[in-house]
Amino acid sequence: MRIFKKICALVFLLAAVGSLGFLGGLIYPATTERFTELMGRLPLRVALVVCMALTALGVVTVVLRTLFQRRPISVVRLQGRSDIEVATDAVSSVARIAAEDAGVMVESVRCRAAAADVAGVRVEIEAIAFVDQGLSQLADRVQDAVRRACETLLGTSDVTVRVRFLPSKTTVIQGGTS
Repeated sequence: MRIFKKICALVFLLAAVGSLGFLGGLIYPATTERFTELMGRLPLRVALVVCMALTALGVVTVVLRTLFQRRPISVVRLQGRSDIEVATDAVSSVARIAAEDAGVMVESVRCRAAAADVAGVRVEIEAIAFVDQGLSQLADRVQDAVRRACETLLGTSDVTVRVRFLPSKTTVIQGGTS
């Protein structure tokens, strides 16, 4: 889907450049006569109409996506009750502490609610492990620790934890002093 979106964006960009370039040629006094002559040719008129239609389609698509895009859910409702809410930032903080206690260095934590009226939470942790083997066991330990901490905080067992390990080896280049 990501490749399709990139191709569509490229097509919209080329169509907009073609449409605006031709309009600029018509408006600029030095080239107005030449572009008016080019408008007399049917293939060029068809290409221009196609470019304008694609540009209009791109604008309408962007406007509709902007107007009707859902806001990300920033709270988790406990047991589906609307009167008790926990911010996803609080869940992220608890998950970070639990993962660090499990023995990894946490780079980032992303948390999002599964749905607006459910206490389900999806937590994604990017961490650095300082071991060369046993990553599966370490990931299981981190997942269990985060799941237990979130269950204690939220009182629900609908917590999904994904652990992603980042490279742990870094190279430090020291410059000389002058």
